[in-house]
This record gives sequence, C-alpha cells and structure tokens, in this order.
Amino acid sequence: MLEAVVLDACASVLVDKICDDLEMKIIEEISKNEFLTMRFSPGYGDVPLDVQQSILDILNATKQIGISLTKTNMLLPTKSVTAFIGISHQKEERQKSCAACSLVQSCIYRKRGDQCGL
Repeated sequence: MLEAVVLDACASVLVDKICDDLEMKIIEEISKNEFLTMRFSPGYGDVPLDVQQSILDILNATKQIGISLTKTNMLLPTKSVTAFIGISHQKEERQKSCAACSLVQSCIYRKRGDQCGL
C-alpha cells in the first residue's frame, strides 16, 4: 500500500510538471507584447468543478483521447488534467497567493489558518 501511495504522489508531481512545461513552451511562443494569465483548473480557486464537462465537450476529449467524467465530475483516467490559460496584452501578477484569490472571504482553508496549496 505504501508503494501505491508513493507512486500516486509521484504521478501527481509528474502531471503538474508537464503542465508547467507546456505553459513555459507557450510563453516562449507568444510575442513580446503578449502575456499569459494564471492557469486555471476546475475545482481550484473559484473555478467550479462542474466546468469539467464543458471543457471535455469543447475539446471532444472523450472521443479524441478517452477522458471521461465520474458522476462527481472527477476525470478518468485519474491523472488527467483540464486547465485553461489566457493570453493578454497586459502583464499581470502571476504569482499564486491568497491575496490574488477571489475566494478570500469564503475560503475554508483561510478560515482554519491554512492555504490551499497555491
């Protein structure tokens, strides 16, 4: 069981690294007058988890690459990720912080003196 937990954690880190690497590739490809916004994923911050289905539908992801959802909007396979990122002509602060989060008043983590991991 310990090996399964460690392997799961390693797979989570790898998926996040792949997302970071793809984001860096996008930064390299956009013009000097374009800037990326933060990366947003359903279920984090103020992006509702039920957005997953719309993203999968727009991308035709179920048919194209076999990603589907459970009844509770969790992705299958489990290490799949949906996210979106914007390109803007205005540079913005991309550092993740509680100060930049729109849930500052209702955040369950802040209420208990913690952070969500941003």
